[in-house]
Amino acid sequence: MRRLLSLLLVLALTLCGSAAALAGDGSGDNRDEPIAVVYSSLEDGAVIDGDTLSVHLEFNKNVVHISVRQNNMTRFALYDERGERHPLEVIMGDEQVAPSVKRLVDLQATGLQPGAYVLVIEKGLTAKNGTELDRDITFRFTVAGEPAVETAPAETSPADEAQAEAPPAEQEPAAETPAVASPAGEPAKDDPAAEGSGAEEPAQAAPSSAGPYGGAPAVAAPDQPPAGDLESGSGAAPPAAGQPQPSGGEGAAAGDATSRQGGFPVLPVAFGAVAVAIAGGILLKKGKSS
Repeated sequence: MRRLLSLLLVLALTLCGSAAALAGDGSGDNRDEPIAVVYSSLEDGAVIDGDTLSVHLEFNKNVVHISVRQNNMTRFALYDERGERHPLEVIMGDEQVAPSVKRLVDLQATGLQPGAYVLVIEKGLTAKNGTELDRDITFRFTVAGEPAVETAPAETSPADEAQAEAPPAEQEPAAETPAVASPAGEPAKDDPAAEGSGAEEPAQAAPSSAGPYGGAPAVAAPDQPPAGDLESGSGAAPPAAGQPQPSGGEGAAAGDATSRQGGFPVLPVAFGAVAVAIAGGILLKKGKSS
């Protein structure tokens, strides 16, 4: 009798343990129940201090089994007040090592700025028995502190944009200063207007190249013989306008100089012709008188 009672007690305990196990993995009495959060360390509307978020969640079903782990790791999200997604770390234990963690999920986020946030458990979260979350579960909270003020960038005008886009102007090489011609026998000089810091220098009087008697300078024509070799009867080029006429003595001296220089003896021939004419006239008068 005692043996029979012992067997019945062992059977009852075995059945109870099996039922508890089936209920724990979603295969028992709660198979048809939707997935739900039975505990959250973060309350909806909470205010937290600091820049770190740490949330501990417990579900009513096994959500960390290897068959659903990969899918469920992507079903948790954190958004700031501008709707931008913030990095969130999802931590799940290994139920094969520690069966007690099969319903537990931990969430962590760092670098939070003061402002409003929303933690979302997205629909599609799946339990080991295949049950899925059919709606989003949200937790709204606020990080204490003054929100950072963003400085708006300075507006640029179309003229500034065009100037920024325009290519830089190419710098032209400086023009060379032309050399100023100087009288023969002196080296060429640079133009004084192109030298110095731009200050004007007093003009220097150019050396005069006029003839010995003033007036315009005499310019000899190219490829022509000297004035004494011309075949004209005068024997010398007339003086330029504005020059004083040389006297007779100066003319004779010039004629002698021309004769000594080996040119055509114009004056001696002229004097000889005059003497011959005078002698012929005297003889002609004597002949008539006789």
